[in-house]
Amino acid sequence: MKQIQFHILTLAFAVAHLAHGQVLPTIHVSGNAEIRVAPDLVDITLGIEVIGKALLPAQEEQNRRVAAVIACLKKAGVEDKDIQTDRVSIHPRYDEESSKIKPNRYEVARSVNCTLRDIGKFDEVLTAALQAGATDVSGINFRTTELLKHRDAARLAALRAARQKATLLANELGMKVGRAQSVVEDLPGGTASMRLYDYDPPQISQNSSNRNSIDSISAGMAEGGFAAGQIAISATIYVTFTLE
Repeated sequence: MKQIQFHILTLAFAVAHLAHGQVLPTIHVSGNAEIRVAPDLVDITLGIEVIGKALLPAQEEQNRRVAAVIACLKKAGVEDKDIQTDRVSIHPRYDEESSKIKPNRYEVARSVNCTLRDIGKFDEVLTAALQAGATDVSGINFRTTELLKHRDAARLAALRAARQKATLLANELGMKVGRAQSVVEDLPGGTASMRLYDYDPPQISQNSSNRNSIDSISAGMAEGGFAAGQIAISATIYVTFTLE
């Protein structure tokens, strides 16, 4: 089966050659659904950078700050399994007139990644980490522990949207939607497909932008000066139906 590229909408007619030789017209449609849910996890990436004239003292100071940041995260209730150090970098810096013979300072940096399972503590943890020696926040990512459940709900909603579109167009042509011939899901990094009959659906145009969409919106959460908002979980399904 030909690979379906991302963010595509198509309406195409093809001819399905069934096992008994009967020729039936088909319609190929896409459905998109997006579900918005309140997150219950947040990933935070903290940077600890130290600038010093000598390399070893700068490394020692950075190690001290990293240890202090990790200690404050644990004190706030972050478990060991949810803390990870990452991305160590050492950069010598030179005066413009020195022709890069001898560095006049060193920039030593390391990042600490943590997952906060009580996102209501976000402000508290962030403030404590900065006070302990973190110099920047390079990443914040909100997630949900129920991703699979919400993704399945988005898939079903996208499938319903595809059938709804096919029915609307078929009715306009004086026809009815029959059995599904193939189902393809648009996924990051590739597609997941289910072929119900032994034939390839038509190639899909890449440049279309009109999509059938179903949105489900739930209330976000806010606490003090911190607002977690919502995260979007989406699904795109391509289905080929026979027309009767």
